[in-house]
Amino acid sequence: METYADKTTMQELLPFCRELLSQRPGRGMLKIYLLGSAVAVLGSLLGLVEAVCHPFTTGGGGGDEPADAEMALLPLLAAREKRRRRGALEDEERGRREEMEVEAAAAASATDHVAQITKTHQQQIVRTLATRPHAS
Repeated sequence: METYADKTTMQELLPFCRELLSQRPGRGMLKIYLLGSAVAVLGSLLGLVEAVCHPFTTGGGGGDEPADAEMALLPLLAAREKRRRRGALEDEERGRREEMEVEAAAAASATDHVAQITKTHQQQIVRTLATRPHAS
């Protein structure tokens, strides 16, 4: 199934080859040129066939193996990430609990200190009133 572009290319290529032969450039040069052209056309055709047939392959190629291996490891990686997140949440919760305990201890200590100061202050007031000279 030749397209219009292929026909025009061949129609242009044949006169070019005849012109090269008429100028007598040497058969070696013509052979190299034709060999290069044939390799280029063959490479283009193989690339086209690969591009058309690639979606229909079932992963038998060597390039697909790493992707298949990654897909096989995907559940393991997801489980590892889940454990890591769970551990991070537990660490965060433990940190919050410790902060609350420290705050509670500080508040209790402050309350005890205030109560102690208040008690000491009350004792001083009583002593002052008891030892105060009468000033009438």
